[in-house]
Formats: sequence, structure tokens, C-alpha cells
Amino acid sequence: MTVQNNSGEILRLQALRDLEILDTPNEAEFDELVSLAAAICNTPISTVTFVDRDRQWFKASIGVDGRETARDLSFCAHAIHQTGMFIVENAQADERFRDNQLVTGSPYIRFYAGVPLETPGGFAVGALCVIDRQPRSLTEDQKTALAILARQVKARMELRMQRRALERALEENTKLNQELSESNARLEMLATTDVLTGVANRRYFEQRIAIEFSNARRHGRELSLMLLDVDDFKKRNDTYGHAAGDEVLHGLGQLLAGSARKADLPARIGGEEFAIVLTETNREGAQVYAERMLSSIRNLRFEPGAITVSMGVATLSEKTADWEKLVMRADHAMYRAKRLGKDRFVVADDEGTQREL
Repeated sequence: MTVQNNSGEILRLQALRDLEILDTPNEAEFDELVSLAAAICNTPISTVTFVDRDRQWFKASIGVDGRETARDLSFCAHAIHQTGMFIVENAQADERFRDNQLVTGSPYIRFYAGVPLETPGGFAVGALCVIDRQPRSLTEDQKTALAILARQVKARMELRMQRRALERALEENTKLNQELSESNARLEMLATTDVLTGVANRRYFEQRIAIEFSNARRHGRELSLMLLDVDDFKKRNDTYGHAAGDEVLHGLGQLLAGSARKADLPARIGGEEFAIVLTETNREGAQVYAERMLSSIRNLRFEPGAITVSMGVATLSEKTADWEKLVMRADHAMYRAKRLGKDRFVVADDEGTQREL
């Protein structure tokens, strides 16, 4: 049969696409309905058929080989244009079908009865049908049962659409939640990270050192803090420009981030001043870390030349009243390093005095 490419057919095909049912695997609920239809109507063949643009495709079938045939041969393609059940009692005697290959050849259709399957929008997209190889008719009870089974097929079509809609909604919700989580993570990073250097900013440094100080006090853990300041940074900026200064700050940030342990916290807490919170680290461990860091910084290469830093180290002791006092001790040690000639570190002892190293 020839299908006119009119707007109604375009809409019908779109409704069929919206079902998302073509070329899907067998589903038991549809298979059971065709088996029941064949048993009630006492026919060897029954199908749930969907009529596509150029083919008819069987979602479920009994007594049929293959999953599709050409639409031109389809009895169901006629059924979808009926308002009720479409019945052909003897295809050989019907001029519309007597030359049909499905009548003259396998499966040798003689009898056909099909009930159109409509979408919720009212588009007939297929049919539930029963087929026999000999002319016959259906009793009124069989017609009623076939119509009831067709309604069950339509109900499952609608449930299938609702299930897919829910799945898409869940997928979209999952995607939105992931995007929200990623956005929150980006916002958190922006709120806690110094953009130029990539390490923590002062705000986050103060939050973390307060927490680490409290945990160290409560659980009797070691805690050290190292502060460092780039020597003669203003002179470098004035001489070579702020781009040269930014290069130094970025390089230092990368060095500190790359050398810190996972539990430690490198941060930029001022213009050219950095801090490293060293968890589970005593004075000796902090001194080793400072020596290694001072050596690594001396080996950094920048245009137009190398840099030096002054560093101060302080370790938590029983006399350290709060985290601010720990910062103050490290700060005093750092400025003593500057007064002693820069390019070195000083370790504050428990009494707040400093030792040059």
C-alpha cells in the first residue's frame, strides 16, 4: 500500500517514535498478551504490531518467523485507519488482499482481526491482531476479549512511556545533582584558593589552622607551622614589573603544593608571604622540612634571576595558648631570619625565643 506523506502521518510517526519501542527486546508482558489472544481466538498466529514508515515491526508474536515485514504487505497498516476492530474473514475473497504475498505465500493468511493501538494522544500506531490460515469469523465473546486485551496492550504502552519518562527524569536529576555538586566544588575552590598561586588563601588557612590546633590539643598530637616571605620582593616588582613578581609567587605556590603531604596545608597569607601547616610534625621534623624547602627554593629559576626567602618555624608546645600565638611565634622567627641576613630559616623554641639554623 502507498502511504501519503501528509501531516497526519508525520504526526503519527512522531508519536510512534515517542514510544521508544521500535527494535526493543522482547518483554514478557507483551508476549503473554499475544499468547492469550491466540488461545482465546483459537488462532495459530497473533502479534502486537507497530506500523512504521516502510515496515511493520512485531513487538511480540506467536506463530510468526522474523520481527518485521514490508508495510505494503501489512494488514495492520489497514487496521490503524479503522475506528474499531478490523476484520477480514477471507483474504482470498477480498480484492484488497487476494494478491498479497502474505496471502499467496507463507504464512498463507486467510483470516485477520486487528484492534488499533492508540497512543495517549490518539494516534493509531499499531494493532493487536490474530491471524488464521483458513477463513473464519470470531464470536462476539472473542471480539470482546480481543478488545479487552488490546486495552491491556495500550495500558502497557502507556506504562512503558511513563517508566521511560521517570528514568529520564531520574537521569536528569542525577545530572543536575552532579552539576550542582561540581558548581559547589568550584565555588568552594574559589572561596578557599588563591587564584594566582593555586594554594589555599588566608581565609581558609585561618579556618584550617584553628581546626588543626584544636585537634592537636585534644588528642595530644604534634603540630608545626612554617612561614616564609620572599626576600626583596618589592624591589623585584619595582625593577622588573609585576609580571615578574607574579611568576615568582606562582612558582612558589606550585613548589609548596607539590612538596606538601596530603594532610598538610600550604597557603598564601599575604602579598609575598606563605604558610605551611605541618600536621603530626614535631620540631625536628619541621626543621628537616624547612631545610629541604630552603634548598628547593634556592634551585628555582626565574627570569631575570633566582630568589631567596626568609623562613620562620614554630612548633606547638604546652605554653602555646592558641593558634594565633603559634602564628605569632613563627612570624617573629621569620623576621629574625630577615634581620640575620635573609636566605635562611629560624626555629622558635618553646619560650618564644629563636634559634638560627
